[in-house]
Amino acid sequence: MNIQPASEVKMAATHRTAVVFHKRCRIAAALCAVAMLTACTTPPGSAPTTSRQQEDVSELKPSEALGTQAQGRKVRWSGGVNSISPEGDGRQCFRMLVANFSPGGNLDWPREPSYFYACGRGTYDPQLVAQFSLLTIEGRVDGQRLAWGTLLPVLEIERLYRHTDCVQGEEEAPGCYAGYLMPR
Repeated sequence: MNIQPASEVKMAATHRTAVVFHKRCRIAAALCAVAMLTACTTPPGSAPTTSRQQEDVSELKPSEALGTQAQGRKVRWSGGVNSISPEGDGRQCFRMLVANFSPGGNLDWPREPSYFYACGRGTYDPQLVAQFSLLTIEGRVDGQRLAWGTLLPVLEIERLYRHTDCVQGEEEAPGCYAGYLMPR
């Protein structure tokens, strides 16, 4: 018969408790991440807009905006920043990965990725608009640009709305701002 010293029994019990606690923490962290993603995304409809602005916005999707019939149409598209590039004359362009809002108000990423460019005068605060930032951009279709051998629509930015990705309680952190941004 093999009898373990009391210190080894106590250490084994402590280890089991730590493993159970670690698993519970991982589960809690995963649940918090899911809650954050579902509760903190703000659909463009909940961003402050007037009824006049709603009437002017076309339902045109980025994939439908490559023809001449789309030129100058006002649209509102959402997505994540894929890349940021400075342009001449103090302009900035974002290559955006397209996302749509589900009826429940959450970002829905299509199975097949699609992109568009959004360009405008000035630059945005790099702490608020960086790669992977979630944005809704309202503007007018202003041509097309070649990327990866594919033509992508270009949107001239009129209004840019930043969605937060912070959890409740962190709203005061500078990077947690959600709302309309003005270029510098």
